[in-house]
Amino acid sequence: MLERINCVKLKGYSNQGSAGIWEEGGATTNKGSATIICTPTGKKKKPVTVRQSGPLSNSKHALIPVKINDIIIQAFHRRKSYTIKVSKISGFDIKALPYQAMLELITEYSLGEWSDDHLYKKFDRAICAARAKAEHYHCKKPYYIANAQMEFKLKNKDVKAA
Repeated sequence: MLERINCVKLKGYSNQGSAGIWEEGGATTNKGSATIICTPTGKKKKPVTVRQSGPLSNSKHALIPVKINDIIIQAFHRRKSYTIKVSKISGFDIKALPYQAMLELITEYSLGEWSDDHLYKKFDRAICAARAKAEHYHCKKPYYIANAQMEFKLKNKDVKAA
């Protein structure tokens, strides 16, 4: 069974893809979540827009154009007990409202272990960014984008492998 994630239909960005997904997330006192987007090789993607005003805390921060086979990393924690899903986009449902991307699970981290020990290593930096964003109290910045001026800089001590 494929999972679905809401996305935004982009106009004028046909060379980058016709859909966009928000990098979003942050933490409250005891729990947090994050959505990070990367290429099939784990590299950062350039955003269409980066929000800099309005309600930003634990919200949508950067709109990333996506296409089939791009990777979506969803991290959730409660008192730093993590569930992390690494999925690839397998298609789009253009008839759904809102527009949706269909996700195929690649690997999952739960109860302290990965479902596949080899697959997650390719996306290690993006996974570390998802964990850091999910732990960032009232996060207001993007963590994993290809625009160096806007990206929230991670310090080595903040980046921990799952």
